[in-house]
Amino acid sequence: MLDKTYFAGTYVGNLSSLAVDTDGSLLALSDRSALFNLDARTYRPTGVVALADESGRSLDSEGLAVDRDGSA
Repeated sequence: MLDKTYFAGTYVGNLSSLAVDTDGSLLALSDRSALFNLDARTYRPTGVVALADESGRSLDSEGLAVDRDGSA
């Protein structure tokens, strides 16, 4: 359902990790340096954040955790 689609110009695929946010929504981490917010019922993306290091280079993130304060 999510693979091989685009959201806000960002490829949705190669997801390496999922986590439940404190509000019940889902977060999905892509191997292509993107963090997606997903609707918990439909699993469709509702937002995306590009991930980069302090030099602006893409990250190859593999894991995701949500802290009690809601930070990921």
